[in-house]
Amino acid sequence: MKRKTTLFIIISLFLGFVGCKKDVIPIPVIPEPVGQMKEMQVPPTFSWMSYKDATLKINIQSPTSLDKQPIFLYDKNFKLIETSVIEGTKAAFNAKIPLDNDFVTVFIPANRASMVISDFNTGVYNMVVGKSGAKDGGADSVSPGCNSGCNSTVSSTVYSLTVNANQTVCLTGSLNGGLTLKNNSKIIICGSANISYLNFNGSSATIILTSFGSLQMNSLSLGNDNEFYNYSNSCNINGALTTNEKLYNYGSMTMNSLVINSSGSVYNYGNMTIVNSATISKKLKNYGLFTAGGNIVLNSSAEVENNCKMISNQSITVSNDIDNNGYMKATSAFTVNSNQTITMGAASMISTYNFNLNGTISGGASNCAVKVSHTTTINSGGHITGLVNFCDSTGIETNYGTIASSVVYCTGYIPLSSCNPEGIGTPPITDSDGDGIADALDEYPNNSSLAFTNYSPYSGYKVIAFEDLWPSMGDFDFNDLMIKTKVKYRVNAQNKVVDAYATVILSALGAGLHNGIGLQYLNATGTQVSGILASISGASIDQGDNDCVKITNDVFSEQSTYYTNTSTALAATPDTLHFTITFSQANGGFAFNSINEDFYIFRSNNRALEIHCPNRPPTEAASSSYFGTFNDNSNATIGRYYKTVNNLPWGFELIDGSSNFHNPLEKIEIIDAYPLFQQWATSSGAINSAWYASPNPTKIFTSSF
Repeated sequence: MKRKTTLFIIISLFLGFVGCKKDVIPIPVIPEPVGQMKEMQVPPTFSWMSYKDATLKINIQSPTSLDKQPIFLYDKNFKLIETSVIEGTKAAFNAKIPLDNDFVTVFIPANRASMVISDFNTGVYNMVVGKSGAKDGGADSVSPGCNSGCNSTVSSTVYSLTVNANQTVCLTGSLNGGLTLKNNSKIIICGSANISYLNFNGSSATIILTSFGSLQMNSLSLGNDNEFYNYSNSCNINGALTTNEKLYNYGSMTMNSLVINSSGSVYNYGNMTIVNSATISKKLKNYGLFTAGGNIVLNSSAEVENNCKMISNQSITVSNDIDNNGYMKATSAFTVNSNQTITMGAASMISTYNFNLNGTISGGASNCAVKVSHTTTINSGGHITGLVNFCDSTGIETNYGTIASSVVYCTGYIPLSSCNPEGIGTPPITDSDGDGIADALDEYPNNSSLAFTNYSPYSGYKVIAFEDLWPSMGDFDFNDLMIKTKVKYRVNAQNKVVDAYATVILSALGAGLHNGIGLQYLNATGTQVSGILASISGASIDQGDNDCVKITNDVFSEQSTYYTNTSTALAATPDTLHFTITFSQANGGFAFNSINEDFYIFRSNNRALEIHCPNRPPTEAASSSYFGTFNDNSNATIGRYYKTVNNLPWGFELIDGSSNFHNPLEKIEIIDAYPLFQQWATSSGAINSAWYASPNPTKIFTSSF
């Protein structure tokens, strides 16, 4: 029921979001078809996996703390892929996603925030949570580089630079001097720039400081449709930053003072440090840290939305209506002038020494707080409405205004977070087992050792098909041993795996040799993870490698009746193996988003002969003496394993969401049983990604079971 409720919420929220833009993918050059698979030439980087092995890292900027809160990942059909746990302001997923899935949705139930990602291979995404949920972590939040889109590149040290109209110059070297930008020009800084003067000789020019670059300049003044984008953590303006146009900050900027004039806009997703004062006369949207050593003045034309942290080491003066969905602090005084309203979002907060209210604090129907450490003065035009927790440690000294009956005093709870370093009160959540996950989101609310369940794969089964004559090539029917696997993982509140219940279906056994099945876990670099297996039931720890599971020593010994399922003459319902793994919690445990299963086979009478899918390393029980013999072209020094010189494999994997993949009949090559397979492989997976959905029905094994 909990997951159904969450699903309803995420579908509702999704309707308002648009995914990230996809890059244009060049049309691949496809080799001519061959008659036999052994003649195929496959790109060396091809993974031989019919699914997206997507590792997603999410950076979360939120007005309230989301630490230890669950975060969900859904596929395009809003089926749950994976549950993870936010650690501080970060979360990670390690998802196996079918190739036909166009987008995924990240959802945080604690504040009903969501983000749609359409380009979701391995990458880092920024999820900015404000009053309306999450801002899409799209292409603008990811730093560009200097490897493409440049009309010219400056890689040396220069002492002046002019970018001509309609041109893009990429700076990978150093600029120590003046910069001139003409109409519709652009400079992308990936190196270092120490700019003594900046001349905008025209309009619609753009400066982009990438995450690889650094910038030092005396002052910056933006006008005439000129824009500035900062992704760097090394951006220093010694004087004033004055803008009548748009400025976007995704990194860290320091300046002496900030002036946003009547047509200017500043969007801060990172850190902005103003040494002295900030004067805002138009648009400021803050999703990060905005700090001023002097006063912050929000003039009568200011359009301000604070979604994270805004701090003045002196005073904040508000002279227009603003939205506060995060944390605002004035060390000296916070003043709201007459007829102006601060609309407070859920869990938002104002903290100050002296509070002067001549306008309105509107709390609406959500819990928010105003915290005063010294003196409160509410004049005749002052009003406090809605669910506001007003907390003056010495009581309200002067009140000539009105305070609604819904206002409470020093009660309620707002947590500490990356946006709010102060907070107020204690949490009211129900957490029966005390693991930090609220009962409403905890799948095991009365068990502090367990919190969530994840499946690998999340939908259907993983199909793994092997040829077993390695290091010699086989007949490429990939039915010597075909298994279907699904593993249920239970994790704790720290997203560490507690145990796993595995199912292995022995779908096809067309081999004349006797083989066993094993399982090892690999990390993101493809290296075996050690010290994680505590105990196993239904299988055993491999005596040749204590970090591996020996599922069975001989698949034929597991059959209830003999079958191959490679022809109708020797067909039977496949046998199924089950086993349970308990994982060690020593050394901090094993995070679910580090899960990389490697199912492999080995010879029953020769444990040292192992066969893995391409580029999966052998276990310690294997012998390296087989590498480089017969048709094997492995090279351990570069992490190349179990491939021929043409990059052909002895095994491949796919995610079969519908659970109806059929292996080829005996002696039928897979390129004949599945005519689209060949172009899928030779294009490195760029085309015919759903090759397994279009078999030749006369060349595959089909049955009613």
